[in-house]
Amino acid sequence: MIYSTLEAIVADLAKLSRWKVVKEPSNEPISFDFGLEMPNGTRIAVEVKARASEARVSTIIDRQLPAARKAGYKEFWIVTPEAPKQRLGDYAILTAEAIDLRVRWLSINELAKELDVPLGNFDSWVDLWTLRIGARGGKTSEAWQKGLSSKGDTGTSAGVPPQLAIIKNQLPPRTDVTLRSPTELDQLLGLGSRYETAIAVMSDIKSFTTIVQNADPESLNEMLSKYYSIARQLVISEGGVFDKFIGDAVLAVFNYPAGAEKPFSSALRFSVKLIKEGRALLTEFFRRSVAIVETGTRVGIASGEVWPINVGGDPLQISFIGHTINLAARLQHVAEVDGLLMCQKTSNLFEEENPNFATALRSQRRIIRKGELSGIGTDINTHAVSAKTVSTVDLSQHA
Repeated sequence: MIYSTLEAIVADLAKLSRWKVVKEPSNEPISFDFGLEMPNGTRIAVEVKARASEARVSTIIDRQLPAARKAGYKEFWIVTPEAPKQRLGDYAILTAEAIDLRVRWLSINELAKELDVPLGNFDSWVDLWTLRIGARGGKTSEAWQKGLSSKGDTGTSAGVPPQLAIIKNQLPPRTDVTLRSPTELDQLLGLGSRYETAIAVMSDIKSFTTIVQNADPESLNEMLSKYYSIARQLVISEGGVFDKFIGDAVLAVFNYPAGAEKPFSSALRFSVKLIKEGRALLTEFFRRSVAIVETGTRVGIASGEVWPINVGGDPLQISFIGHTINLAARLQHVAEVDGLLMCQKTSNLFEEENPNFATALRSQRRIIRKGELSGIGTDINTHAVSAKTVSTVDLSQHA
């Protein structure tokens, strides 16, 4: 899955640049992944690997370098998610064997710089995975206008053009996208622009890989289908925007596209409900399972700026990227099982918005030390809500 996604990222970056894609992974018989042509006509062969360790020097020397040389390429680039740190010896071997080809080993971010594609605040290749920029990003007003004005096209449900079918299911009912013009939609959604007051909620199921390895596929599929359905319904019912499922993980954004009355309360209610529903489903699942795995739902919540982008092209499908999304994911990773962890900003604004609910959740200050979370260069204040509190809090008192 990572491999094909990285190929898509490389293709999208190339399409955003002034370079020409002259060869893609589906084309044969050349054995490397991409052929790129610079504005000056120089052609570069590109081989994409999910991990630096998968870049087999012998294969590259025996097959891919000769293929690139025969096809008239002047350079050979290996692209991996991160720059290689322990492969300098292999890199030297490749450089020596290439002779008349210039060999380079680049990370995805370094490739973007070479192609002169600005990434702004998108600080990791995971952001690019989410973004899937290129043909899928950017403005789609023209496509929407064409779809909305098509004669006799009533969409997949009554009054919903097919171009809007996906996003209508992502947004809360209060946001009716079908009654808006393409220009109004662009203004409402702010695609590609910074949105400063979002609340990102990221959850995952601990030890999910172990569960998959030991579970009956049919039972697991049944449980996950229920989990996905419940999670989506909970997001929408609490006024949030459903972004995506990432395996077992759920990403939702609140207080977007327009400010809600009590967005922090909605985000916290959703989080508590999801943890409780997850616990009920997992308990029932393991009651019938041979293997028993210590697991549960972990939730991270962060507040701040995000960038909404269109990852569907036509039809429109919205997703979010930025530091706030990354922070929510990192907090989720270190949250207590069946508990939640929120950043200091979220805690402050939640207490201001709904002090009674905040008191009921009894969050405790927790300092995350530098190095405990990847990408965080300082100690940070967070607030944790324990699994015990989540299991006992009465949400009917905080509707």
